[in-house]
Amino acid sequence: LLYALSGQVSLNGHHRGDTNTPLALRGRLDSAGGHFALEELTVRVGEGVLRGSAELGGDERRRLTTRLAGEGIHLDFLATARQKEQEQSEPGLALPRLDRLPDINLDLAVDVSDLRIAGLALSRARATLQRSPDGGSLAVTAAGGGGEIALDLKADIDPDGDEELRLDVD
Repeated sequence: LLYALSGQVSLNGHHRGDTNTPLALRGRLDSAGGHFALEELTVRVGEGVLRGSAELGGDERRRLTTRLAGEGIHLDFLATARQKEQEQSEPGLALPRLDRLPDINLDLAVDVSDLRIAGLALSRARATLQRSPDGGSLAVTAAGGGGEIALDLKADIDPDGDEELRLDVD
């Protein structure tokens, strides 16, 4: 069914939190050559905009590839909802679940200037996330307030299922 789709797509809505933050997605569907893609992708979050593409392809194992770049992404509306959740949750550290879309390799990249969330203002943030059956990696660089940080998290899974996790911080 996915490979039969083509044409323009446009979705509009709001994140309904403490404020109604407008969200919009527009792009051109392309399904030629055994892949499904959103080309000329534009995602609006409030006044900010991300542009790029997303593609689902592959033969034996599907691969989701996304490339987005943008500016003026202000996500304070998400922080307010998270604060309420944290006030009602147990103390401790909750790691995000990485088992979503388990049978799909991931290759995601985002590059944003003027990113704001929960009182944190970054002039530039870049992140890549890659995942395969052999492991994955998350690389993040961020700059703001006169400084810069780089985090590189790698996970390897050997054929016996043993996992190795490494974190480098610069």
